[in-house]
Amino acid sequence: MPDKNLPDLVIDGARPWNQAEAVSIAIQGGRITGFGAAQDVLGGTRIDLGNMAVYPAFVEPHIHLDKALTQTRGRARSISEAASISRDVLRDGEALEGRVSILLSELVRHGVCAVRSHVNVGPGYGPETIDRIIRAAAPYRDKIELQLVAFAGSDVKPGASTWRNVARAIEQGCIAIGGGTSRRADPGPFVTQVFDLAGEKGCDVDLHVDEHLEPHCHGLEAVLNEMHRSGFSGRVTVGHCCSLGVVPPSHRSELIEQLRELDVTVIALPLTNLFLQGRSDAGLSNAFPSPRGVTPVRELVAAGVRVITGSDNIQDPYLPYGNGDPMIALMVLGIAAQLTEPAELDCLRTAMTSSAATTLGLKRYGLEVGCKADLVGFDQPSFAHTFTMPLSRQLVVLGGNLVVGDPQRGSP
Repeated sequence: MPDKNLPDLVIDGARPWNQAEAVSIAIQGGRITGFGAAQDVLGGTRIDLGNMAVYPAFVEPHIHLDKALTQTRGRARSISEAASISRDVLRDGEALEGRVSILLSELVRHGVCAVRSHVNVGPGYGPETIDRIIRAAAPYRDKIELQLVAFAGSDVKPGASTWRNVARAIEQGCIAIGGGTSRRADPGPFVTQVFDLAGEKGCDVDLHVDEHLEPHCHGLEAVLNEMHRSGFSGRVTVGHCCSLGVVPPSHRSELIEQLRELDVTVIALPLTNLFLQGRSDAGLSNAFPSPRGVTPVRELVAAGVRVITGSDNIQDPYLPYGNGDPMIALMVLGIAAQLTEPAELDCLRTAMTSSAATTLGLKRYGLEVGCKADLVGFDQPSFAHTFTMPLSRQLVVLGGNLVVGDPQRGSP
């Protein structure tokens, strides 16, 4: 009979990202229970990493499970075209559970311990989409935490039915309210309704903002104005913020300072934005070179704004590429945003780990005693190389479950 006082799993030769020396990590009951020298940490199942770097598992803060893996339904040449194709995709829910299950299994293999997905609940969409996603995620609940955002649409004026759908989605388990501002002539009334309902329901706000390259930030301005007006106390996240990079520098600095003061998280989403921005429906020609379409990460980081990133669209009408691997999003962000300084590279280290965990409000996240045993191990020469090159995962542990790794039986 196993000794209940011994760890279930011991990771030897692990270099935690917040420690200089390799240690052995003890795991029991899905939690980290200790760190120490190998000879001092006894346990039944062991993995020797041989001085590999170990990080807390990835956090995916922005994807669209309801659209994912539907690229065969059509490839768009613009945001408006993608939206049109997506409307048909979202109304066909028969294959949804299978697609969600496939993608979640991939995310687990990549070492993702938590994911936040936007789910369209606008006009014409019923509650069954959320029910199907929750059912598909059930087999993975011991490894990955799922958060859903009630996405109230991007290009229509929300009526009473939309807000009823959003309220019902919250009852079904959505923890945040979202939607898009980019295609609204005046996003102010929509943003006010989002914040009012979020305050009433006790939800976070997670909006798609200014996903265009016109020289204004009407969506972001509406969010900041509403936060000043309402004194909203929940967590606020703004994704995309593409046009923040093309407004006049003085105005950009003012907006960035407000983001810092109000503790708003910005999600840079380089994969979809690089693919779609700078095309004709943004008022630009298809000639090269065209603007990057990525929010000004370097300025945001320098000002002290929390910046994270995500995979966004995965093989759907908006982006026909991707497999949900956080390493892809992180490396592309570093390239597209031209991140080189130590603080900027540190942003890469935390953009889909600790900073993303803070944004999602995750409990017991990290590499400390008592934290959930969600770990990823990489074979890399130094922490300076973290997330700047493709690296295979030599270890994935989620909820104390060994997903990737070569276990050995016995004590040291």
